[in-house]
Amino acid sequence: MTSQPRKPLSADLDPDGIVRLRRSNAFAAARTSPHMPGAQLLPGGLPIEQDIVWVFPALMSTPITPFTVRTHVRQAWQYSVGAIFHRAIITHARFGPTWVDGLRHAAQLAVNELYSIRVTDLPVVDVVAGLETSIDLFGPPNSGLLHGVEWGFGAEFTLASAYGDTFRQSSTDIVRYRSRQAVFEQEWPLMQHRLPQLTQHYIGGAYDIVAAWNDDRSLSASTLRDQARTLTYDLLERFNPI
Repeated sequence: MTSQPRKPLSADLDPDGIVRLRRSNAFAAARTSPHMPGAQLLPGGLPIEQDIVWVFPALMSTPITPFTVRTHVRQAWQYSVGAIFHRAIITHARFGPTWVDGLRHAAQLAVNELYSIRVTDLPVVDVVAGLETSIDLFGPPNSGLLHGVEWGFGAEFTLASAYGDTFRQSSTDIVRYRSRQAVFEQEWPLMQHRLPQLTQHYIGGAYDIVAAWNDDRSLSASTLRDQARTLTYDLLERFNPI
């Protein structure tokens, strides 16, 4: 759990898939979304449709299809990456002589956690409970965010299975919807491809994250930024989880 920022901030996922901190007019309340049981939201809907809107209330405003679920879960993963990196950087990176070591530690912790994602069959109520638990500006704990992503890709498979051949129109879809594991095997390479780039972005921009959070603009800003950017090149050269 991170500390409270010194001044009001918001943390949102931008269209480019990056989470950014911005000044806000007031300190945010606990970041939670209402999670009404799906049977109340979609009476008469398929059980999997009801579970999906229970976990992801935002999908109530869109047609519920495997494609829209996939798109939403990918965005949830992007938000999870940003939240996990922000938390690690804010917790472990300090302006001063330990700056680079703290950033390196933060990067390794974040990458290790993001590499822990797996196919899951958690009960939907457990997933919702994790997402309803808000611990700071970024919302649910890391485990709750990642469990939502894991469950979401499984839900995409279950929904496609319930709809039958309607959503198995390409060879990619035929392979994707063989099993939950098959969905994950298509998604994981995409995550692996993006993680080095996202690591470079968040670690390279760590000075601005810490400065915004602590409302502290160091006189050594240019040096700290250069050190963070230099570190990202080292991280990219040996980007492997421990």
